[in-house]
Amino acid sequence: DDVAHFPFHESDPNQPTVVEIGDWCIILLNSAQPKRIDGKIAAAGLEQLTELLKQYHDRHIIIACHHHPFAMQSTWIDQHKLKNSSDLLETIQPFSNIKAILCGHVHQDSVNTWQNVVFLSTPSTCIQFKPQSEKFALDEEQVALKFWDMTKLLITNHIVDFSQNLDRNDYHLAQKLYMMSTLDGENHLRFL
Repeated sequence: DDVAHFPFHESDPNQPTVVEIGDWCIILLNSAQPKRIDGKIAAAGLEQLTELLKQYHDRHIIIACHHHPFAMQSTWIDQHKLKNSSDLLETIQPFSNIKAILCGHVHQDSVNTWQNVVFLSTPSTCIQFKPQSEKFALDEEQVALKFWDMTKLLITNHIVDFSQNLDRNDYHLAQKLYMMSTLDGENHLRFL
């Protein structure tokens, strides 16, 4: 959760990163704050997001940030969510080409929908947090990766559970598998 560990522009960490893949555009937003666990997208980042959404109006958009904009119904983790979720929603509201918003932080799978935009959180390649928990608790679910199929202008979830093959403490293999993957010509994630 430390902003120093996120791969954003060194000169301006609030500047969104753009990844173009075919008809898709993935916009990475920095929601990390120095010395804080909760998240916030800086006003400059939201302004730049608006400009990017105008620029890529003819592309299918996925927005990704670390912190979750919707409550997970877990008291302890929801205190660490994106603090300016309403600003993000207000920013994206005029644009109809946004297909999904992805986040991590919560170490569990979730799906929410708002105005035809799918909000997805991802399970962890390490430990999972117990859903709908008042206090911090680990879930029995094991290491997992989540993949998205973007071929039909829809976001289709595929969760790969490594629990049958991995020891709970050996999450490095899952990380290596992810790092050894690539997108093929049809925007499918394939292992090399």
